[in-house]
Amino acid sequence: MESAQRVAREFFDLPLEEKQKLASEPNTTPTNGYGRQFRKAKNRTDDWHGLFFQVHCPLTAKALENFPTTPAAYRDTTEKYADGVLKLMHQILEIFSTLLGLQPKYLEERFGNPNINTRTNFYPPCPQRTHSDPNSMTVLFQDDNGGLQVKKGNHWVGVAPVPNAFVINVGDQIQVLSNGRFQSVEHRVVTNTSTACLSLATFLHPNMDAILGPAAELVDASRPACYLLMKYGDYRAAFHAKGSGSKTLGKLVPT
Repeated sequence: MESAQRVAREFFDLPLEEKQKLASEPNTTPTNGYGRQFRKAKNRTDDWHGLFFQVHCPLTAKALENFPTTPAAYRDTTEKYADGVLKLMHQILEIFSTLLGLQPKYLEERFGNPNINTRTNFYPPCPQRTHSDPNSMTVLFQDDNGGLQVKKGNHWVGVAPVPNAFVINVGDQIQVLSNGRFQSVEHRVVTNTSTACLSLATFLHPNMDAILGPAAELVDASRPACYLLMKYGDYRAAFHAKGSGSKTLGKLVPT
C-alpha cells in the first residue's frame, strides 16, 4: 500500500509535459492514461483534479503501453497492489451476499465478468465535489492528508485516515440488488488552501451488458421492488454524462 502510494505521488510530481505523454483519449469516458474524469459534464468544477486511470479487467482493455515508465517501479507496484485489492473485493461481496440471506457467490455471479480499474487521484488545494459511485464497490486508500467526507442524513462527516487501512464505499449497484437494504455512499473530497491530497480508488464494475435490478429473493408484497431493471452500461454512461452532484440516478422508481 505504501509503495503504491509512493510511486503514484512520484508520477504526479513529474512535469506536466511528461504526464501528458500518457494522456487518455479525449471526449470519452475514462480510458487508460492521464487526464480527468467527467469529460462530458457541463459542470466544469469536475475538472479540477488530476488522475491516472488504469484498467485491470478485462485484460483486453489493459493497455500496458499506457503505464508510466517513470517511476520505473510504477507498473509492478500498482499491479501487486491491485491483485491484493481484488482478493479483498471478492471476500466483501461474499460477506454482503451472506448478510442479505443469499448464497455467498450471488452478487459476484449477478455482476458477471467484471470490469475492474483503479483511479489514482491527485487533489490540489481547490474546491470540492460530491457524488456516489455508479459501480458495485470502491476500495479507497487515502494518504495521511485525508479529505474524504461521507453524507449521513443532512450532514457531512469526515473519514479520518487510518494508517494502512482501506475505506470500502458501497456503490449504486449493490443498493439496487439489495433493494435498498444497503445504501450507496454519497461522498466528497474536501481540500484546504495549503495541502494536496492523493488517493487510490479501485472500482468493481459489473459487466457492461449485465441487466441489474433487485434480487428476486428480496422482493415480496411487503417489500416491493424499488428499482427497475437496467443494463449497467446504460447506467454508467448516464452517470458520466451527468457528472458529479447529488445521488439521483439510483432513484429509478419512486419510494
